[in-house]
Amino acid sequence: MYNINLNELEMIVYNNDSAYVLSNNKKIEVSLVITNQRLILLEDGNKLGNLNTILKTTKGMSFIPNREIIFEVSLEQIIATIPGEYVKLILSNSTFVEIQDVNIIHILENIN
Repeated sequence: MYNINLNELEMIVYNNDSAYVLSNNKKIEVSLVITNQRLILLEDGNKLGNLNTILKTTKGMSFIPNREIIFEVSLEQIIATIPGEYVKLILSNSTFVEIQDVNIIHILENIN
């Protein structure tokens, strides 16, 4: 379940629940959501060590983890993409994000 508030004319164009980002040479699994206006990365809000998660799964209850936003950027701020094992997205504020997803370049090209 995603914890995202979509704007009035915004719609989800693509999502991948098993994407990876590279942060300080550490591979982190995230959910990647691309709307027609934003790129959003989400991570589990309820980690496995969370007491409520452990209690619910121990009692046999079905449990859907909540995904919280850890990074979001307007598509207009993505000024370049560099292909590779991790696609490097260059942002207008001179920073970059590295995401491992084979479809991201194609999806971003089709939106713009």
